[in-house]
Amino acid sequence: RESTLPAARVVALSLLTNSGILTLDDAVDAFEDADANVRRHAVRVAESLANGDAVVSDTVLTKLLPLATDSDAHVRLQVACSLGQWQDITTGDVLADVLLNNPHDSFLEAAIMSSLHKENVDRFAEHLVEQSGQLHRHAVRTFPVLFAMCSDAIKARLALAVSQTSSQRLELWQWKVLPTVLEHFERHEGFRQTFKQQKGDALIEQCLPLAIQTIVDQDQEVPLRVAALHTLHHLQIEKDVTIDVVAQVLNARNASEIQLAGVTALARNDSPDSTQLMIGKWDQVSPSVRAAMLDALTSRVSSIELLLQSIGQSEIRASEIDTASRQRIFAAGGAKLKAQAEQVFSGEVNADRAVVIAEYSGVSELQASASRGSELFAKHC
Repeated sequence: RESTLPAARVVALSLLTNSGILTLDDAVDAFEDADANVRRHAVRVAESLANGDAVVSDTVLTKLLPLATDSDAHVRLQVACSLGQWQDITTGDVLADVLLNNPHDSFLEAAIMSSLHKENVDRFAEHLVEQSGQLHRHAVRTFPVLFAMCSDAIKARLALAVSQTSSQRLELWQWKVLPTVLEHFERHEGFRQTFKQQKGDALIEQCLPLAIQTIVDQDQEVPLRVAALHTLHHLQIEKDVTIDVVAQVLNARNASEIQLAGVTALARNDSPDSTQLMIGKWDQVSPSVRAAMLDALTSRVSSIELLLQSIGQSEIRASEIDTASRQRIFAAGGAKLKAQAEQVFSGEVNADRAVVIAEYSGVSELQASASRGSELFAKHC
């Protein structure tokens, strides 16, 4: 306490802690130190007092909490890391306030989430819901953790906040969080019943037409449409609905991000109609989307069979199937599928290089045409 050197005071705190003789007064005095580095270390070593005498633990926590709004970011970060050591419900409110007051600090957010436990997580989530105007800043990253930890009643409150529509539309953060809500609604009976009691299932039903409307509306922003497409899979709908919606976006009028999200939705749908749609749209999409389609088409034996049929019928050229995809095709099925693949790909490339060279030898005798080249360049470049 008496040293004028901050580093010496930090060392003293560590020695007292390691020797097991750190007292309440030592910690509290260090909380008020003028040097931020000393305050930060004081918070760290105070963790050793969290699970001892109840009176000491409560007193340390009371004195520590004001440091959650310390002027130094490192001190605030240490507070966020250390509060999880106290099994006290009030830490939930403090952690929520720290999160809301520092919306752009990802390191602080990670520290806060690491300090959540069964005693404080419900109160933390309640505090976020009460500040619904700021919920959008943190929901995408925090909700998966909260839905894994909170009670069914609190999860229902979070889900209601996500499902609320404004002007018959959902914001981007809502589309991104909805899959988490819908997964829990499908898998967890307790949450499902609690959510239904609060009429949450009616809100979810409203999301389907909103999703379809958002996906097909080319005036909407691309990230919004992509997020709605990813949510479509989690809504309990007929497979034909997904196919009809994706069919409207698999074309050059839509950004590649939207088309790729559409292919992902089709890949999750094991219907033969999904496979036929991808084959039918093959010539209407870019190479990057075709690559995604190939990954989807070669992921199941049933779709590989249809793919090979389309190649055999010249709907898709064999030369467009890359080596990795061919390897997946040959490795996917039994002897019958392998024989079909060998027949489709046989004769595609002449192994006799001399014959190939001779076939194109006349190219060297062609006459150059600068004017024709200029016209083609102006047209295509």
